[in-house]
Amino acid sequence: MRGALPRGMALCHFDYHPDQVLLTAAGPVIIDWMTAFCGPAEADVARTALLLKHGALPHMPWLVRQIVGLIRKRILRVYLTEIQTHAPGITADRINAWLVPIAAARLAENIPEERELLLRLVATR
Repeated sequence: MRGALPRGMALCHFDYHPDQVLLTAAGPVIIDWMTAFCGPAEADVARTALLLKHGALPHMPWLVRQIVGLIRKRILRVYLTEIQTHAPGITADRINAWLVPIAAARLAENIPEERELLLRLVATR
């Protein structure tokens, strides 16, 4: 069916980003599972991609935002490469199919610094 979203059943964190990973002596530990659900892995990956690419960085000086933005770009590139390496069924097309619904859902979180960008993203796709 045209326009159908990829389906699947995987454990999804749904708020995965660098602030949700603690580095411990035993290795990295993912925290804050209160938004977790079972669903399509592509939706979870799309949300992480959206957060890393477009998530607001309020209350930071301009220069710090620029530096953090560069770091986030690199993290996103590595994250997507690792996802596609270890889960080859999760393709860029399948992730992109989820970007508009994820952006629309993010609008409901009412983050003023992201509103215009998310509206443009939804409108242009």
